[in-house]
Amino acid sequence: KNIQLLFYRNTNAVANGGGTAFDCPGVDCAQLLADGHSTGDGIYWIDPSGADPFEVYCDMNTDGGGWTLIESYDISNKDAFNHAPFSVDLPRNQDSHNWDDYRLDLTRLDALIGDAAQFHVRCHRDNAESPDDFVFGNVELIMNDY
Repeated sequence: KNIQLLFYRNTNAVANGGGTAFDCPGVDCAQLLADGHSTGDGIYWIDPSGADPFEVYCDMNTDGGGWTLIESYDISNKDAFNHAPFSVDLPRNQDSHNWDDYRLDLTRLDALIGDAAQFHVRCHRDNAESPDDFVFGNVELIMNDY
C-alpha cells in the first residue's frame, strides 16, 4: 500500500501556461484544470512562486480534480516520514516523481501550501481502490504537524 498526501490550492492566479514544459508552467494543478489544460492524471510543470518551475504529479479526477501530490511513500519507508511535519525541510526524490519515497522540499511546499484550502490523503494511488480509505480536510489541520 502507498500513502499519498495531495493538496488542492485555491487560487485566483493568472495562468502562466499549459503545464507542458519548463518554459510553459501552470501555477498549480488546480489552475491547470480550471483553465482547461488538463490531459488527465499525470506529470505537469507548475510554478507557484513564479520563479522556480518544477514537475509534479497532478490528480485531475478525484473529487473534482486539481490535486497536487506533495508526498507519497510506501509503508516500508514510513520511518523517514514519521514526525516530519510540513514545516520541516525533508525533500525526498522531488525531481524524480515516484510513489514509494517522494516529498517536495520546504520552498516548494510553502509556495503551494500558502493558498491551499484542502488536503486529501489516501492509501492507494488510484482513488477507486480506496473508496473507504481516504480523508479530505481543511489544510489548517495539518499545517504544523500530522
